Amino acid sequence: MTKSFTEYYDEERRRSSGQPARLPPGSCVTPDGRRCRLCHAPSMEYAKELKVKDTAFRRFWASFASENVVDRLRPSPSGRGYRVVTKRKVHVTRAGFSMGLIDPVGRKLLDVDSCAIEPASHAALYARIAALLRHRAANPLVAALQYVILKGNYETTAVIFNLSEISQHAVKAANTVSKLLTREFPSVQGVFLFEDDSGDRYYMGGNTAAAAAFRRLYGEREISLRMDDLRLVYDVQAFSQVNLSVMPTLLATAREMLGQRGASLFDLYSGYGLFSIGLASGYSVVRGLEVSQQAVASAMNNARRLKLSHVRFNRSDISPESLIRTLPMLGPDDAVVMDPPRNGAADGVIEAVADRGPGRILHVFCNTERLKPDIAAWARCGYAVRRAIPVDNFPGTDHLEVLLLLTPEQRRHNDTAH
Repeated sequence: MTKSFTEYYDEERRRSSGQPARLPPGSCVTPDGRRCRLCHAPSMEYAKELKVKDTAFRRFWASFASENVVDRLRPSPSGRGYRVVTKRKVHVTRAGFSMGLIDPVGRKLLDVDSCAIEPASHAALYARIAALLRHRAANPLVAALQYVILKGNYETTAVIFNLSEISQHAVKAANTVSKLLTREFPSVQGVFLFEDDSGDRYYMGGNTAAAAAFRRLYGEREISLRMDDLRLVYDVQAFSQVNLSVMPTLLATAREMLGQRGASLFDLYSGYGLFSIGLASGYSVVRGLEVSQQAVASAMNNARRLKLSHVRFNRSDISPESLIRTLPMLGPDDAVVMDPPRNGAADGVIEAVADRGPGRILHVFCNTERLKPDIAAWARCGYAVRRAIPVDNFPGTDHLEVLLLLTPEQRRHNDTAH
């Protein structure tokens, strides 16, 4: 049975144990002295972590795939302080409330002063938000509060209060907090309320209802991402990457793997258009498919603003049935990009894409445990991995982004022969 990447990573970390990382005072420690173990940043410097991850991934990959196709791990420009999407869980009791990171062991809250993989600005914001929430006027907000979420870029941040219910009293209290917070922190670009009664542990919960569940109290909804001369914007509700520093590397890697030119590009799970728009100059026709209403609207706005008339987006789930309707028969000069969520593509999607016959497929994984079964599924459909490049999108953790270039098996043999 193949060991997981996490198991290989843990083995390599133990072999490489040495001096702990040098961190600013107060980082990754609670006021009562407990060390946060949610990530590995406190135990090693980033340069050492890269070596450990690269070795672990190559061992993991070799357990089920050819070593000849895998490249070395590509690092993140920011190995620490990179997370632009962060959250704190709020726990309310009769004695008051606590706010912190969730320790997976024992499920206790860790009220750390600052986190090594989060920007210093987030620590200052969380500290001030906690202080404001302790005022009596904030009680109606605290009573419904589940998470405090910060989401933005390295210059500006949106504050999102995740509530079990948006009541009139909670809105009034939140407005007071918003006014005080934005007066002190000009970098706060917007303050929002998000209603979610799903109990979901993810930062924006499981509520996909209409806009009534999301309310703007202050500021701008759009977040900006700059990559050299390319600027993309997306709605605060749209899914976005937590590490913006590595996005230029990710996009450049995708361009390198797919090549510079092609006839058409179909981007499945296209989000706000990172790959569709970032790769658009090399294709005559670009089509993106995405289920999120906010993400599709953001992608369309980006294409319109950049005057990319050959780039279009459609809102749809990604399923075998939807691909039959939206994905035409393709040829050797056509490419498909797939960047599904962590739990992977739905059953039958790989087969539906392969049935359309694209000459190149770029499959992006944020969950390494999906690699072995999905590569096997592609092989059954006649597609072979030609190149695999891991990118360190998540420093300090045992997660990687992995990009696979797949081509039809016959074409791979022909290319090798030449």
